[in-house]
Amino acid sequence: MNDAIKGKVSAKLEEAGSGSAIAFEVDMEKYFDFISELLESFVSAKKIKCIYVTSSISSATLIKALDALGVDASNVRFVDCVSKTIFGSAPTLDHVSYVEGPTMLENIILKVKYFLKKEKEGALVIVDSANAFAAYNDIRLLFEFFQILLNVVRSRGDYAVVVSISNQMRPEVREMLTLVSDQVVNLS
Repeated sequence: MNDAIKGKVSAKLEEAGSGSAIAFEVDMEKYFDFISELLESFVSAKKIKCIYVTSSISSATLIKALDALGVDASNVRFVDCVSKTIFGSAPTLDHVSYVEGPTMLENIILKVKYFLKKEKEGALVIVDSANAFAAYNDIRLLFEFFQILLNVVRSRGDYAVVVSISNQMRPEVREMLTLVSDQVVNLS
């Protein structure tokens, strides 16, 4: 694991406390170290579930990558915005809910709310990535989407993390993340 990431992610989430939303800017080379840190050091330590909204990598690919890294993904529920768009169909899995694509913002919010209702112990919601959502959506719609989604998570006292790839970040996306998040942390 990358030393620049180890411990820093969990520490930032602990410092912010439950009911917070943090946007993390990560270099592509550190991406899986970052995700591993979230799942192994934070989710496992807190004994909470994770709801992972993915708009850049299919849930099947993420599950295989996490397995290859030795990361336990049994506490992760996926809202997959990629598989149906790219592959046309997707396997039926209990812990994966599929959305037609990353432009179906209202459906994404509904799927996250559904998974949150099932979690009594608290949850971490990961939105991956702001860059991919910005490629498919108008920035004003995206601003509204993040405001609603992050406020749903905050209102429950859960944790929210928005991932962005630092070298792919457009200035208006960074500005939007600054407005909707409690803080933006650059890990690059």
